Amino acid sequence: WKKIRECLRLTSVVQQGKGFKAVYQPSTTSGGGKPGQARENRIGRTFDCKGDAELRLGCKEQRVRDEETGEAFLCWRGGLSIEHLSDVMRALNVKFPEQEQRILADCFGSTYHPPCLTEYFNELTTKDLLVDTFREGYGRPQERFTCWEQRTNARYANRGLRIDFILVDQDLYEENVRKEDYELQGGDETAGPESAEAALRMATGNH
Repeated sequence: WKKIRECLRLTSVVQQGKGFKAVYQPSTTSGGGKPGQARENRIGRTFDCKGDAELRLGCKEQRVRDEETGEAFLCWRGGLSIEHLSDVMRALNVKFPEQEQRILADCFGSTYHPPCLTEYFNELTTKDLLVDTFREGYGRPQERFTCWEQRTNARYANRGLRIDFILVDQDLYEENVRKEDYELQGGDETAGPESAEAALRMATGNH
C-alpha cells in the first residue's frame, strides 16, 4: 500500500502522442533510475484534451457562473475513477479483482453527473413530485445504463451511466401505469433480471 499511496500522488497532466496522460511521481525510484531519485510515471488511460484529463483525474474543480445572477455552480468536483485506480494497481503488479472494485465503488463512489444537476433532479422528484418512471416501475436493478464510452468499448463490460430519464406527474403515473406491465429482461436460471449479469447481457445483446 505504500507504493500505491506514493503512486497516487498526481503531479500533472502531460501530452503523450495525440492525447494526454496523468503523471505520477513517487518519492523514490523503483528501477530504471538512480536510487533515491524520483521517477516520472505515466499511467492509465489517454484523454483527448488536457482539460478533460485534469477534470476526470481530480486535478481541479469546474464551476460555471450564471450570467444573470452571478451564482457559481459546481459542475465537477474531481476525483479518481475506479477504472484509473485499476490501471495504477496493474502497473504496480497489485491484484485488484473486479469484485473488490465494485465494493469500493458501492461504498465510496459518487456519480459523474454534476452536483448542480443531481440537486435539480432531486428537487423535481421531492418538491415537484415528479416520478422517475424507470425507478418507480423496476425498483433498483443493478447497472441498467443507457450511455457508454464507445472509444474504449465500455459497453462490452457494461461500464456506463444512466442519462435517460422519463419523468411524469405522480398522479398521472398512478392513474395510468400498471406495475404488471413492467418486466425486466436478461435474467435466466443463474441470475435474476435485477442482477448485474442480466444488465450486462442486455447491454451487449448477449441474451
